[in-house]
Amino acid sequence: ANGHLYYNLGNAYDALGLYDKAIGSYDKAVKFQPDFAEAYLNMGLVYNKKKDFENAILQVKRSIDFQPDSFKAHNNLGNALFALGQLATAELSFHESIRLDPGIADYYGNLGRLLQHLRRWSESEAAYRKALNLRA
Repeated sequence: ANGHLYYNLGNAYDALGLYDKAIGSYDKAVKFQPDFAEAYLNMGLVYNKKKDFENAILQVKRSIDFQPDSFKAHNNLGNALFALGQLATAELSFHESIRLDPGIADYYGNLGRLLQHLRRWSESEAAYRKALNLRA
């Protein structure tokens, strides 16, 4: 029960922009519940907001260890990898998030952004079109 309380406290701190306190709360949550995938994921998201992409990747990968079918975690891993310039691995993560839940427009948008960065124009266009179709 304490793990969930610290998790919720971390969410509140994150919403307030108190990122270091959020990370501390998520860290306490996983000490109480070491397999708490959502706490690792949210900790990774906060590290991403702080532009600490190495720690973001570490925490999101821990989340995936406990919840390998988390489409949200694979998408967020892709974002952090992209930010660090690990483009091939980021692309794999975006494809995995889409495979796990093909109905989320933002995942196609993220893939499109990466493909555009790689100058793979037609693939980028297809990904953006899929995102737009899902939002229509």
